[in-house]
Amino acid sequence: MKLGGYFPSDGDVKDNVGSTWFSFGPNYDIGKTKTESPVVYGAYPDGTFSSKPKDGTSFKDSLYGLGAEGRYYFGKPTEPVSFYAGGGVGAYFLYGKDKGGSQNNVHLGVKLLGRRRVQAGLPR
Repeated sequence: MKLGGYFPSDGDVKDNVGSTWFSFGPNYDIGKTKTESPVVYGAYPDGTFSSKPKDGTSFKDSLYGLGAEGRYYFGKPTEPVSFYAGGGVGAYFLYGKDKGGSQNNVHLGVKLLGRRRVQAGLPR
């Protein structure tokens, strides 16, 4: 399970629904390479949402994605502290609602991952 933030780059989006959104998503690891520093690959659904009242109107946006990702683990998996970096690519479904109506779009998106892992054993 991942928790994080989404930081939209579009100025109109930032003005209407804010510059930081809550983000969440589970991921499913399908497999890993059999090297000393494994690459773990899998699939993910994730999403983010924001809602903000402005000028008597409630602006709501949500973004849900579905895609594939990979993570490279630095160091030996038996070390108590290890690090990983990775990324993913997928389809992202955007829903927006404001005083002018609603809108649905689908876009290609990418994600970057990084984390320090503190535990012994192979990554799952």
